[in-house]
Amino acid sequence: MAAVLVLAPGAGSPGAPGAAPADLPANRWVKVGASGGGGVRRGSAVVWLGDQHKFLVLGGVWGNERKGIDRPYEVQTFDPAARRWQSVRPYGVDLDASKGRSSELLMADGKGRFRLHGEYAMGGISAYDPAGRRVMLCQTGSRGSRGNVLAVAAYDVASGRWELLSRSKPPADANGSLSGEWGGTFVFMQGVALVADPVNDELLFLGGRTANADNGFVGHWALSLSNKRWRRMKRASSVLDGPRAACLAARRAVRDALAAARNAFYASPTASAEKAGPGELLTDAVKLIDAAADTVKPAKADDWEARAAALAGERIKQGAMLLPLARRQLAGGAPDAAAIRRLFDAAWRIDEAADLLRCRPGPRMHAGVCFDPHRKCIVLFGGDHGDYLLGDTWVYDCPTRRWRRAFPPVSPEPRRAAGAMVWLPERKQVALVGGESYVPKFMYFRRIGRPLTDVWAFDADRDTWTLLTHRKGERPWPALTCQRAAGEGDVLLGLASEGRYPSQWDASTWLMRVAGEGEPAAARKLGVPVGSRSYLSVVKEYDPCWYDGAAAGEAKADAAWLAALKPNTWTPVPLAPRPAPRRDWGTAAFDPHRDQFYHWTGGHMADPASIVSTYHVAAGRWSIPYVAEYFGKGIGFNGRPDCMNHTYLNYAYDTVSRKLVCTSLAGTSLYDPDRREFGPVIAQPFRQHPYYTKTVATPHGVVCWSRGGYLGLLDARARRWKQLPVKGKLPRVVHGDENAITYDAKRNVIWLMAADGYQKPNGQVWRYGMTNGEVRPMDPKGMKAIGRQVRPRESAYLPPADLVLHNAFASSRQLAYDPAGNRWVVLNVTRTHKDLGGVSIGLMYDARRRFVWAMSAGQRMFVLKLDADTLEPSAHISEASPAAKENSR
Repeated sequence: MAAVLVLAPGAGSPGAPGAAPADLPANRWVKVGASGGGGVRRGSAVVWLGDQHKFLVLGGVWGNERKGIDRPYEVQTFDPAARRWQSVRPYGVDLDASKGRSSELLMADGKGRFRLHGEYAMGGISAYDPAGRRVMLCQTGSRGSRGNVLAVAAYDVASGRWELLSRSKPPADANGSLSGEWGGTFVFMQGVALVADPVNDELLFLGGRTANADNGFVGHWALSLSNKRWRRMKRASSVLDGPRAACLAARRAVRDALAAARNAFYASPTASAEKAGPGELLTDAVKLIDAAADTVKPAKADDWEARAAALAGERIKQGAMLLPLARRQLAGGAPDAAAIRRLFDAAWRIDEAADLLRCRPGPRMHAGVCFDPHRKCIVLFGGDHGDYLLGDTWVYDCPTRRWRRAFPPVSPEPRRAAGAMVWLPERKQVALVGGESYVPKFMYFRRIGRPLTDVWAFDADRDTWTLLTHRKGERPWPALTCQRAAGEGDVLLGLASEGRYPSQWDASTWLMRVAGEGEPAAARKLGVPVGSRSYLSVVKEYDPCWYDGAAAGEAKADAAWLAALKPNTWTPVPLAPRPAPRRDWGTAAFDPHRDQFYHWTGGHMADPASIVSTYHVAAGRWSIPYVAEYFGKGIGFNGRPDCMNHTYLNYAYDTVSRKLVCTSLAGTSLYDPDRREFGPVIAQPFRQHPYYTKTVATPHGVVCWSRGGYLGLLDARARRWKQLPVKGKLPRVVHGDENAITYDAKRNVIWLMAADGYQKPNGQVWRYGMTNGEVRPMDPKGMKAIGRQVRPRESAYLPPADLVLHNAFASSRQLAYDPAGNRWVVLNVTRTHKDLGGVSIGLMYDARRRFVWAMSAGQRMFVLKLDADTLEPSAHISEASPAAKENSR
């Protein structure tokens, strides 16, 4: 185990300072230590201290004691010549910061002294100010953040002490505060890139996603380090702004035509007769594309903006070339998968054109950024948009505070590059060291990135990227988990940790000397053209066109199969040729106008991507509306809400607006199945939590029942929630799996159920009258014998039988509530599959067919053909069957 020394702040190692390791081979990682010393670090900030000839490493200490490894101090140095770790304790002893909170970046000891939270990961959101010799870190969010702040801290290298620079947010339109889950979630500028501008004495915050912003983005901001004031980094362009607006209008038109074509392809007619068809929409789109192409022609500025306009014009032309064949096919009949693919590709070419017409970097998370002290500029590369990775290069000239986009002949492939950009002091260029790309494989719950093993250098004078090494497929190559930094001789420090679980993590320390003139042939092979992206559709389950390409079924055969179903018997539906991803702990919503239903949910051990999976009943197939996004809590850069957690009963189909109403932490979003897209967020007067917010469709609009005694109706046209009158006391919302809400069309009432606690059903039913607002408990017959075996969540009112069906079974027979008799009953409907029964299945009534559809978490569906005449409700259970055995997962 490497020695760990306790030094006074700023002190050097014993003896003369070490020189750069000259024995290192060029462009190859060399392992110089394992486990001890630096320990397991994931997300540490790393900077080079030239006067001390050492690397400074801060934070990111994880799980070391579980491996029997000495837990390192949160601030250490690493001497690459002596290959020695040293701890730096600013007060000579470990500071007792017991008054600090676990979610805080800095912890205080009550005497105005601070200590870094050792496990806080800040790689990629740290910046080094060489003028002030300070390392600056920021905390952009937390769970249960009391002050709802953006904390910025600085570490003074000379004294080794911490200072809290700011606890204020920039005056943006959205503050990132999501009330509800875990008492409050604060997601402000998630994945922001932090970099110091010593020319203007500012700290720049570039990119990042804000959870309750309209499109997830509040812009780029600068914090003055002298007066702590915020400045919005804005810019307008007379050359680019007009063409960009024209491109965005054309993009929307093509996407609308694409949605209409896909709906026709799946035999999902538009919700109203006055809606335009795909052919008419495409005609409008072609006109807008031509207009967009015309706007970029006058751009004759002799600089980068002219180059941007020219490249955008090429993208527009590429998109326009895809449309004539699709247009002729739409005029001649229903579209096929090939025509839809052309529209899909055309829409993305127009989107790429609009992106080329930006006058400053667009929204993104986890971009790479680095200050170039030789040219007094900042270089930004890449980042993650949620549905695609960027590969653009931007240069910010610090003296003039102006952005320009670089158009190198070849660029590194798109990637997440947070913490991967470093300054090479000997080469005097910015380098990009690795990063992450998408893994072309479907994964549940948490997507991991594909580590990249290339090193590129950027020349900001000539706007060129040079590939220094790639080592693709070669070993060893460390699984880097920390921010990169380079020291004397352009030697990189790499901290790595591997292992599936924290208790299995192994740590290692690596060095690599960057040298050479580059590999032009490899660069042409591995590099990409300017403006390239990597789309998440590389995962087939996230690609709408993958579903379109599935083998079509026989409509007559499908209809015959449905007609031949045995009455009052749950029957498994044949698995679709390309099923939707596994989506758990959520409901499903039937759309009678389009004869389809929607599954939008996530959670642990399930898929939390932003897609609305749609099942087309007549076609027996699934589709998705857009390339999936993966971004976290709140709103993404496309304005869509997340379902990163369980959605339980958080959404319902509104028969008034004919849209899907989705409540989320950021607000209420309406999904329009005609456009296959979400609209702007509607403010919520209730405290949202996926566990405790319940919705149900009624002929008056969607009703929401939430904790705190809230009951409200959504006026989708006016875009606002209206609180409903309540006479009496609403039952308490207990948990995602312990409440049910059902609308009864015969009585114009809502039936509510609430358990006594988690997995503690009580059999009670409450009635809420939509006419008089009266709520009262019903005390139904059979509460103890039958009702207590119903774990309430999924339910559906069946008009022909006048019953409220629940997804619960006793003695393998399904349970229901009989409103007319105010009693719990057992039906002669049996459990035929293990997925039936429990809380992870959606029940939907199909009035046209008199079917009940059930969507399970395991990609399976079931259908119940209802025959009220032969349905036999009974008030007795033939044999005991504990609810825990049949009605829990």
